[in-house]
Amino acid sequence: MVVDTAGLVLTPGQTAYSLTLPAAPLDEESIWIVDGAGNAQNVPVLVLANGKLINGIVDDLTCDVNFFDIKLVFNIATGSWALGGK
Repeated sequence: MVVDTAGLVLTPGQTAYSLTLPAAPLDEESIWIVDGAGNAQNVPVLVLANGKLINGIVDDLTCDVNFFDIKLVFNIATGSWALGGK
């Protein structure tokens, strides 16, 4: 699943989700991802960085805490998605 600049509420069942962040995000572009089912501990969500950094690290992000609620904001100067809460 490719994510755009929208909020995304996930209700995973038995299959893990992989979300791909935009390849060419705009400065201050944000994405909000929520585990609406409270099942991420059993069915983790993998956020694929798509060539960008997440919190300054070259790696994908695994969300595996039930009812997680995160917001990612892109900073064009650093080329990184910043991870924050509500």
